Amino acid sequence: MTDQANEGEEKAEVRIDEQPRLDSGLNSLERERLAQAARSFEAGDYQNVRRLADQLINSSDPQIVRAARDLKRGVGVDPVQTAVIIFCSALFLAIAITYILR
Repeated sequence: MTDQANEGEEKAEVRIDEQPRLDSGLNSLERERLAQAARSFEAGDYQNVRRLADQLINSSDPQIVRAARDLKRGVGVDPVQTAVIIFCSALFLAIAITYILR
């Protein structure tokens, strides 16, 4: 039974090692901009995140482009939230018109 557990651990190690590292092929300027965008995201400065992500999306490195799109998606408007707000507003207006204005 311990042999099977060891095999599972070895397979997990292989998967971890096979994942590409984000810093592997980035030049220093793009790496610094990406780090700055991540710090801005953590600090809540979403305007700066959008500005830096827009610059990084034009990068030649696909890893940077992927990370920039992920950051930009993280600060974007959620379409489900928008739909819920519109639905709740319409429901509120319907209730107000039905019960208050009559």
